[in-house]
Amino acid sequence: MDTAASLTSVMDAFGVLDLSGLHWNAETNRLYLVQGSNRLRVLELNTNSNTFTQIANKAMNGGPGRYYASRLQCE
Repeated sequence: MDTAASLTSVMDAFGVLDLSGLHWNAETNRLYLVQGSNRLRVLELNTNSNTFTQIANKAMNGGPGRYYASRLQCE
């Protein structure tokens, strides 16, 4: 049976506001979360334990949208 993972429990709770975009990369098992407050968070899924770990939490000048789009093109 599949179970849901609580994503907010693995993220640094400070400043988790206004998630404006999500992108799942199945090749890297990474979930990219874009915040309207100019932050980009990246969570990585461990498929053995079915748990996520936050591997990035970055503030972006000019908003995360531009950085997020450029990173997706590089993957």
